[in-house]
Amino acid sequence: MSVPLPLSLSIIIPVKRDDPFIERCADAVLQSAPSGTEVIIVLDGWETDILEHFVADGKVRMFSHPSAGPAACRHFGACQAKHDWLCFLDSDVIVLKDTFKKAMLSLHHSGDDGLIGSYDDQPEASSTVSRFRNLLHHYHHQRNHGTSGVFWGAFGIVRRAAYVKTGGFDPAFRNASVEDIELGYRLAMHGFVVRIRSEVQVCHLKRWTLRNMIHTDIWLRAMPWTILMRRYRRWGERPLNTSVREQFSALLACMTPLALAGSCLSEWMLPVSTGLLLCFLVVQRDFYRFALRRFNMIQIPQVLCLHHIYFCSAAFGWLLATVTPLTDP
Repeated sequence: MSVPLPLSLSIIIPVKRDDPFIERCADAVLQSAPSGTEVIIVLDGWETDILEHFVADGKVRMFSHPSAGPAACRHFGACQAKHDWLCFLDSDVIVLKDTFKKAMLSLHHSGDDGLIGSYDDQPEASSTVSRFRNLLHHYHHQRNHGTSGVFWGAFGIVRRAAYVKTGGFDPAFRNASVEDIELGYRLAMHGFVVRIRSEVQVCHLKRWTLRNMIHTDIWLRAMPWTILMRRYRRWGERPLNTSVREQFSALLACMTPLALAGSCLSEWMLPVSTGLLLCFLVVQRDFYRFALRRFNMIQIPQVLCLHHIYFCSAAFGWLLATVTPLTDP
């Protein structure tokens, strides 16, 4: 581990069964975390000896928790933590050499109650779907640097006192979903300030397929996030990919394929669909300037299709959420 930094840190990593990335994740943490940091790994309903060398060396504290999902495991790990700052890290990310240094110095100088980072722009998975999905996330966090009011489980740091006062992660979330956003809402309601610091970056290892992208965007992102916004009355605040621009883009993305389908019945619909597509590109011009630097010209049409699928999935998830009766949290 490196030299001490101004704040004491406990790093908590929930790990699903047979996770393929945890060794790499833990190794990167141990190579770059400041001296005095504690690392807590919580296995979600399983046991393993693949990390025993870290445990034997005293570098890691590892627990096996009854299967309950990442929110419960994060909360359990937070309850074991000894230090004043809690860092929640997903097991499918690799911290960079300067990730912790930048994060802790930012918190030391800002006086904020926490921060969340960003994926970097060099995701490991090379498929177009994986690169699109990971880079889209990077783009939104970079664009929203300094925004407060949300939290992020992939790499998020919060004062232990703030975490305890708000009750921490809600174990009712059994799957990886919007449990981190929900915690961010409660932190904001209590007056705690957690900001996006886009310079604090990690590398995402997840491999996306079209199928799990659509499933995630409907059932694990758009639908539960919309329900949260209804429950916490957060319609007036539009951080990240819930801004008015993104909502208008979703409307255009849904109308374009409908207009294209209509062109089979009437030739007058073809210029309409073309106009909708051009309007979409104008509204999303910043993203496509970003994409042109990271995808080749053969991939750009695929990115355009994936972007429309992403927005259509989000719109469908929103529609499902708006007709779902709210229940008590």
